[in-house]
Amino acid sequence: MLFLVVACAGPPRVATVDSIGIPAADGVRLAADVMLPVAEGGTPAPTVLIQTRYWRSFDMRVPDRPGHAPQGPREGVADALAEAGYAVVIVDVRGTGASEGEWRAPFAPVEVEDARAVLDWIVAQPWSDGRVGAYGVSYEGSTALLAAATGHPALEAALAREVEWDLAGEILTPGGLPLRAFAEEWGAAVAELDRGRVPSLFPPEAKYVVRGVRPLDDDPDGALLAARVASRRVTDVAAAVAAVRGPTGAFGTSGWTVGELGPRAHAAALEATPTRLGLWGAWWDAATALGVLRAYGELGSTSLVDVRIGAWNHEGDAPMAPFGAGTTVPVGEVVAWFDVWLRGAGSTPRAEWFEAGRDQWHPLTGTSLVSGGYWLADGGRLSETPTSTAPEPVTVAPVVEGDRTRWSAGVLRAVQFTVPPGRGGVAWTSAALGADLRLAPGARLECGWSSEPAAAALVARLEAVGPDARTVGLTEAVVDAQAGRAEFLPVGVTVPAGWALRVRLTGGDPALFTLPHEGPARWTAAGPCQLGLNLLPS
Repeated sequence: MLFLVVACAGPPRVATVDSIGIPAADGVRLAADVMLPVAEGGTPAPTVLIQTRYWRSFDMRVPDRPGHAPQGPREGVADALAEAGYAVVIVDVRGTGASEGEWRAPFAPVEVEDARAVLDWIVAQPWSDGRVGAYGVSYEGSTALLAAATGHPALEAALAREVEWDLAGEILTPGGLPLRAFAEEWGAAVAELDRGRVPSLFPPEAKYVVRGVRPLDDDPDGALLAARVASRRVTDVAAAVAAVRGPTGAFGTSGWTVGELGPRAHAAALEATPTRLGLWGAWWDAATALGVLRAYGELGSTSLVDVRIGAWNHEGDAPMAPFGAGTTVPVGEVVAWFDVWLRGAGSTPRAEWFEAGRDQWHPLTGTSLVSGGYWLADGGRLSETPTSTAPEPVTVAPVVEGDRTRWSAGVLRAVQFTVPPGRGGVAWTSAALGADLRLAPGARLECGWSSEPAAAALVARLEAVGPDARTVGLTEAVVDAQAGRAEFLPVGVTVPAGWALRVRLTGGDPALFTLPHEGPARWTAAGPCQLGLNLLPS
C-alpha cells in the first residue's frame, strides 16, 4: 500500500502543473496538483482524478524538471495520460500531505464526500470538458471506488487496481487472524508521512533527494505547510486495530467500525453507480485477487465492466508467479483503458483471470472446470484414493515463514516462492504428477478439526515439490475449526508434470499475526480430510 520514490528525468510533457487548494464541503482545503495537457488553443479535456495517501507530489531538494511536480512511480502514468490529452488532478486525501483536516482512518466515509467536492470543482473548471475518470493502485485504487460511490454524473469510469474490497477480511484480519505486522509497518510509514518525514519504506537514497511533500503555490516557502504538519494529530494505526477481530471492531477512536471503512461499505452505492468500474488484482498480492472475486460476486456485471486477475506484483511493473512468465500492467494499458471507457473508443465488458505456468487468460465465468481431490492419508501421503478414516492427530507449532510472504506485497517486498528446507509443520505429499495440474480458484481443505487448547490457530499451506526437492509455495488458508474447513486464497496456476502437491499445516506465523495461542497445539480431525480442487482440463 505504499509507493516508492523514483526520480524521473526528462522534459516536461504538460503545459502547466499548478498546486492549489480545493475546498471540501466543510471548508477544509484539499491539496491538489493540476496537470493540464498540451492542447492547441486550450481545448477542454477529459480529466483523470487520483486521490492519494502517499503525498501527491514531492518537494525535491534539487528539482530535475523545473515546473514539474515529481510524483514517484505514479509519474509515468500521470505523464502518459497528460501526453495523451487528459488533464490529471492528484489530491492529498484529507489530513495527509499538504491537505488540511484530520485523517482518522483509511477509506473513511468523509473521503467519499471529499471526492464529491473535488468532482464538482473539476467540472466547473474552464479546462474540463465535463468527463472525469478516477484511477489508482492500492490506497489510490480504493479512493477511486469511493469516488464512484458518490454516483456523481461526471465520473464516467474508474479503474481500481490492487485494492482490498473487505478491509477486515483481506488485510486486517484475514481468516480471522489479526495481521499485526502489516498494521505496524504500514501504520509507521504513513505516520512518518503525516509528520512530514520521508518514511523508512522509501528507498534509502530518497531522503537525499526528497525534502517532503510539495507545498501549495500560495505557500511558496512552505511556512503554512510546516505549521499544519507540526499541529497535525497523527493516528496510530497499529494501536487503532490492535483489538479488531472482524468488521464490527472499532477503528480506534475514529467513530467508525472497520466494516464502515473501504469499498465494501459502499457496495449498494457501487452497484447503482453510473460509473463504469474496472477492478484488477493479482494472485500473489496479499488478498487482492480474493477482493476482486468478492466484489464481482456482490456487484455482478451491472457496474463492473472490466475485471482482471493477473500474475504481477503490487505495482504491476514486474511479473509475480511461481511458474511461467507471469505478466505486467504497462502504462500504455492504463491510458488505453481510459480511451475506451472515458473517450468512448469502444469495447465490450470483460472478466478474466490469468493462468500462471501456461500464461493464458480465461473467462471468469463460463470456463469449463472439473473437480479433483486428494485425501490426507497415513504416512504423510496425499492420496488420490478416498480414505474412510481420519488422519492421525497432529501437533503443530507456530512457524516463522520469513519476510517475503504474500502479506509483504502491500509494503513492497516481492513474494519469495521457494520455501527453504526444514521450514516446519506437518505435511502430506502426493506422488509425482503424471500430467500438468491446472489449478483454478476454489481449493479447500475439509476435515472437521478440533484443537487442544481450543483457542489456537491452524494454517494450511498448499505447496508444490519439484523433482529436485525444491518446494514452491502456491497459496494458504486459515482453518476455521468451527466450520471444519479451510478456503485457500484463490490462485490460477499450473503445477508441471513431475512435481508433487503438498499440504503443510502450521500454527500460524507469530512474526506476522497475533496468534490466539503461542505454543504448540494438538489438532484432531473428526473424519477423513479432503483437499478439494477446481481444475482446468489437462
